Amino acid sequence: MVFSDTSTNLGIIQDITFKTGVSTDNFPIADRTRSINNWYMKTTGWIIMADGRWQWDDSNQTDQPVATTDIVTDQRSYTVVKNLPSANQDWLVVTKVQIKDSDGNWIELKPIDNRQINEERFTESGTPEYYDFEGTEIKLYTSPNYDSTAGLQVWFQRAPLLFAADDTTKKPGFASIFHEILSLGAKYDWEVAKETGNPEQTMRDIMNMKKNIEDHYGRRNNYEVNRIRRPYRRYK
Repeated sequence: MVFSDTSTNLGIIQDITFKTGVSTDNFPIADRTRSINNWYMKTTGWIIMADGRWQWDDSNQTDQPVATTDIVTDQRSYTVVKNLPSANQDWLVVTKVQIKDSDGNWIELKPIDNRQINEERFTESGTPEYYDFEGTEIKLYTSPNYDSTAGLQVWFQRAPLLFAADDTTKKPGFASIFHEILSLGAKYDWEVAKETGNPEQTMRDIMNMKKNIEDHYGRRNNYEVNRIRRPYRRYK
């Protein structure tokens, strides 16, 4: 479903009009857009929480969800947020951290909590094996004993590319069969704000679709053999 289509009235903006019975004079497009984006963020959260081994990314994105920086000898801490594909793009979930060893081979690092760190164990530099995040800073254990250009990569899941009020053909970046949840969410916001309609029933409709979304994204890779996976670390 596109964001807005005044010729066919099949866009999300027009579906809100159909569901609420209220024109854009009384429920302005700017307010609808804000509500749509809020529900877009909520829906993204549900998808990420339910997502299987095939990790979701907004289909409107034009780059890979990875931040890259140089490795410097004896430097333990690195700031990666400044190296995101877009400086204004929210990163929600770190999915993988990779580093090049001194021979240029990629190695996946393992997460470690600072409460598990024995500083005596990591006094000597070498090839890092672990990483830990402190805010927007990533720390490597051990510190590298070599330099490597673009030798550290942080892969992540990110927030969606939100709508602008003047968008038309742009679509939500998740499965099209669930796009209606954005107009349902806006309908719910309108009913609560104006104390009208049946917001309880609208919320039940939203929760039913939420369950379908979680079922859909949770089963996307059910042909693969199940295996134990380390928990994601969430940052937001």
